[in-house]
Amino acid sequence: YDVILQCQQNDEAIDLDKDFSFPHTINFDKFKTNFPQKALVEEDFVVHIEDIFDIEPNSGLIQLTFGSFNKPLNKYLYVNQGKISYFQGNPIPTSANIKAHQKLKEILCHD
Repeated sequence: YDVILQCQQNDEAIDLDKDFSFPHTINFDKFKTNFPQKALVEEDFVVHIEDIFDIEPNSGLIQLTFGSFNKPLNKYLYVNQGKISYFQGNPIPTSANIKAHQKLKEILCHD
């Protein structure tokens, strides 16, 4: 037997080009002494700063678990002289990851 599946409708294209940048710089050395120790659990996502690693003054890695409860993502943030970026590329742009990224910006870039 052959099974042939044929689509009867076309879905709109999904925009996968989301902004995962961090517009502000941080004082990494100050952040290391004052970051949330507990996981931040929201209605449809979670953000947890697992660990912090020094590379040089005002630079290092921040180990994160964030995104969906069902399949949280483990990523590192690379901080180089206060500038923040995702190490080894941006996360997959799911709705939970986008919301978690917004929360991370609030945590990292507050005055």
